[in-house]
Amino acid sequence: MSNPQLTFWSSYWGLLAHEEISGHKFEILGFENISTSHKSKSSFVFQGQGTLWGFTQEGTLKAKTGDVSWEVKPLQWFCLPFKKGAELFLAPGTRVFIMHADRLQGLSSMGGPVEAEGRLRYIDGCTDSVLYSPPMIGDPCMNLLHFPEGVDQTEHYHPSFRSGIVCRGTGVCVSASDDALEVGTIFYLPSKMRHKFRTTQHSMDVISFHPDSDWGPTHDIHPMINRTWGTNGTDGN
Repeated sequence: MSNPQLTFWSSYWGLLAHEEISGHKFEILGFENISTSHKSKSSFVFQGQGTLWGFTQEGTLKAKTGDVSWEVKPLQWFCLPFKKGAELFLAPGTRVFIMHADRLQGLSSMGGPVEAEGRLRYIDGCTDSVLYSPPMIGDPCMNLLHFPEGVDQTEHYHPSFRSGIVCRGTGVCVSASDDALEVGTIFYLPSKMRHKFRTTQHSMDVISFHPDSDWGPTHDIHPMINRTWGTNGTDGN
């Protein structure tokens, strides 16, 4: 997206925005056949090769490639690499957030439903869980971010864009203005834009996609090789 601004969508079908990072093009997409203008829609096709990261907020999504056919139910997430196209089929009453990268090879995986809170501490009493972990350091990741009720975050920013969907609850994103967030809202935060989130009487859960990471396995540091002892003359003690 050429014009850096905080953007939200509550009704959507198809491409919403795009970013390029280190030569990789990321596309933010949303699909829902709940609103009146999209009730008759049910399928979408991606050509060529790439990877989809997605989250079904409600309803049922069928994600299909030549090798895989997955049924993704409410509050489930997935990463689907493809080499000869991919198809999405939405059952009536479905809402889905999708990230697409045409030059990255993700790790085929699916999980959920997401838990009620995150497993890790985050700023100002919030918590998060890494849903899709970077297969290697620097790769994208996808997270569940939980805001308890009554949170007023410290203002902050990120080195790369963030995008995702509100999967439960309500809250406010405070930047140049106060923007209300409701279930099913897809958001885009440009890199280095100062912002914070606030909740009052209700908690809020967000699925957040990060296009890069500064953490993850390397060829020299990962659990398999770290716990393989004796190959360099040591016994692990």
